[in-house]
Amino acid sequence: MNMGKKKDVPFGFAIVGITTDQFSINTEGFDPKEKMDLTVLPKFNFSKTQQLVGVRFKVTFSQKDCQVIVLEVTCHFRLAPDTWSSIMDEEEGKLTIPLNRALHLGTVTLGTVRGVLHARLAGSPFAHFVLPAINLIEMVKADIVMVERASGI
Repeated sequence: MNMGKKKDVPFGFAIVGITTDQFSINTEGFDPKEKMDLTVLPKFNFSKTQQLVGVRFKVTFSQKDCQVIVLEVTCHFRLAPDTWSSIMDEEEGKLTIPLNRALHLGTVTLGTVRGVLHARLAGSPFAHFVLPAINLIEMVKADIVMVERASGI
C-alpha cells in the first residue's frame, strides 16, 4: 500500500453507534472481602462496505475462577472518505490504523465502556465499582492491521 503521499490526511471520524455486546453479573461465590482481578481486552475490526471501524473492549472483574462482572462494549466509528482511502489497501483488502489513531479510538471507547459500566451497575451492590485508568500503550503497541472478514463488525 502506498501511504507515502497520503500521510498528511487528517484522521476524520465520528461515533455512529455504541453497542453493549455482553453484560452479566454473577454474585454466586462473590466475596466482598476478597481481591477483585480486572482483565481488559481490546479488539479492532472493520466493515469495508460501511466504511466503519469497530473498537470493542471486554472488561472482566473476577475472583478466583469466578467471573463476577463481564462487560463488552463496541464503539462504531465512521471514517471520513479521505481518511478511509488513506488507510485502506483495496488490492490486499487490508485496513491499517496507525498506532496513534488506534490509541485515540481506544481511549474514546474506554471512556464509553466506563460510562456503560457505571450506568449498568447503578443501584446494584456493585455500584461502587469503577473502571480504573487503563494504560492503552501497554495493550496496543503497533499499528492495527486488519484483513477484511465476511462478518464485518
